[in-house]
Amino acid sequence: MVNLKLVTLAAALPPQRVLVTGGSGFLGAHVARALAAAGHQVTACGRNPYRVPFRADGPKFVRVDLAQGSHRCKAPIISDRAPLTALDRGAIHDNHTQPFSGRSPIQLLCEAHDLVVHCGALAAPWGPRVGFVSANIDGTQQIVDACRSQSRRLIHVSSTAIHFDFRDAHRLTESAPLASPFACDYAWSKAEAEAIVRQGIEQGLEAVIVRARAIFGPGDNSLLPRLLEAADAGRLKQIGSRTTQTDLTYVDNLVAAILLLAGREQLSGTYTITNDEPVELWPFVERILAETGRGPLRGSVPRGVALTAARAMEFRAQLVGGDSEPPLTRYAVGLLSTTKTFDISAAKSDLGYRPLVTVEDGVQRTLAALKATDESHSHVHVGLQLFTTGYTTAQARHAERGGDRQQQLRFHAAIAVIEHPVHGLTLFDTGYSPRFFTGTARWPYRFYRTLTPVVTSERLAAVNLLPAHGIDPGDIRRIVLSHFHADHTCGLRDFPGVDVIASERCWQGVRGRRGLAALQRAFVPDLMPPDLQSRLFTLDQFHDPGLGPFVKGHDLFADGTVRLFDLSGHAPGQLGALIQCGPHERVFLAADAVWTSRTFREPLRATLPFRLLAASARQAEATIQRLHQLHRDFPDIEVVPTHCPEVADRYRFDEMVARFA
Repeated sequence: MVNLKLVTLAAALPPQRVLVTGGSGFLGAHVARALAAAGHQVTACGRNPYRVPFRADGPKFVRVDLAQGSHRCKAPIISDRAPLTALDRGAIHDNHTQPFSGRSPIQLLCEAHDLVVHCGALAAPWGPRVGFVSANIDGTQQIVDACRSQSRRLIHVSSTAIHFDFRDAHRLTESAPLASPFACDYAWSKAEAEAIVRQGIEQGLEAVIVRARAIFGPGDNSLLPRLLEAADAGRLKQIGSRTTQTDLTYVDNLVAAILLLAGREQLSGTYTITNDEPVELWPFVERILAETGRGPLRGSVPRGVALTAARAMEFRAQLVGGDSEPPLTRYAVGLLSTTKTFDISAAKSDLGYRPLVTVEDGVQRTLAALKATDESHSHVHVGLQLFTTGYTTAQARHAERGGDRQQQLRFHAAIAVIEHPVHGLTLFDTGYSPRFFTGTARWPYRFYRTLTPVVTSERLAAVNLLPAHGIDPGDIRRIVLSHFHADHTCGLRDFPGVDVIASERCWQGVRGRRGLAALQRAFVPDLMPPDLQSRLFTLDQFHDPGLGPFVKGHDLFADGTVRLFDLSGHAPGQLGALIQCGPHERVFLAADAVWTSRTFREPLRATLPFRLLAASARQAEATIQRLHQLHRDFPDIEVVPTHCPEVADRYRFDEMVARFA
């Protein structure tokens, strides 16, 4: 829901065609929605079209990756399945065949719009420097060059991180010295990006720079989620003084400042935006923990000790290699233990900026969004078909507690096809295929084959099974992977170029693993398409209303037809999907959260084999309890575990195998 005050502000602007970069991010999505709600023609662009879904009547989304568009990266800037090619009435349209005519997508986008709001950036305290260079420096250079060549106006969103130097300071102005050295590569890259914008201004570009401080609000992917995750992991302690102060910026206030700038006849200058009411950081954090049902802080640690620990963790991360962020960074320690507040007099006097939402109201709105649930049925319905791609066998006692020691069960690898009236076909998991045998031909993966003897065939592989049921595999637009175990991923290579959606936690749990480390996660690297990284779209945070025991969800198409939920346990970040199949008919695809329906109905504790194979036995048990509560509170929802024999009987999987094996 867009703040009505923002809509009023945006409606007061003359009609504009606005391009918002970083449209799949927190701030960019808020800016795009506010402008679109007021009737402006808005195009949001970003790398991940699934991270922040827009309603059909909202901003248009174009998939563009500024980081990949840099001269340092050879990967394509835009999806090959929907290249950007033509302009019609100033709008961008997708076309599958026509070339770019020598111009980049960014040039085409800027040409089609009057104003560019550049929110796109890689914002993280850790990561390879090349990533910050590509996204924040080279990406900004592309935007500046395109805006200058097309005489387009630019609002560039920067960060107060460029001032962060681990020293306390109050009411810093825009002219305050930049940090030297910078606290992290993110801060350095944002300073370099500002320099590029200023150089463009010297060459005739009409542009303004807006620096934001600690943005929070519904949809926040960074500030509050990081604190809450640290608290949930038992790692959050007070660092340094309890009286440390910081400025915060509720997201609607930053959007309001951007709208005020968009209405100016001439864009120029640099402005810092905050809520203009500094808070004592640690009492603020304690309040958030209390109001979200979490316990108090786990003690305190001196700043010097925390910085020493962070240096050690960073050193270890560099030694090990890879992109994984250490549990603690020096930048994070500094932010949590250094007083930094900013003077926003320039924005007040030049723009007439006043915060629309106080910190108190912002906190309440954010907490309300975190606690929101939606138990209603969607008015839009989708088609759903379930198929088996083969099976393995297991003893009943291994599948569920109290199972018959003598009975052997077939564990079918089920897949689902979801047909949306607007978004077309989505495949949920890809199941088995004969590639399982080639992928597990050598050790140690051969142990996987020995442990789970598989029955499948070419005709049972999804790519061949779907046409037998009147479904063209070429019509599959995206694949939602519940997790990366081999019995869910064997068919990935059979759908070239198709988008793959998975949780970030799930992907990071297997990314780069080979040998025994991969086998431990039931992951077979050879099943992954060579171009997976370029078409994999991960979901890192869920912000949409939850359902019953599932606190938050992700509304894939922003219409309630396909809602994704976290079923962690069997695999980290495993996804389940609630599908609206009819006016009062809903199916919950539960993946491997349980192996039998009886397990969640009664509920039963997980069996020893299930616990041993689970990434987290504790989380697996918690997920079983949530499924039990869902079944109890919403008996109309049909819960479908991938391998359940009852599901196999209901959907006649054995008959399907007999026909196509």
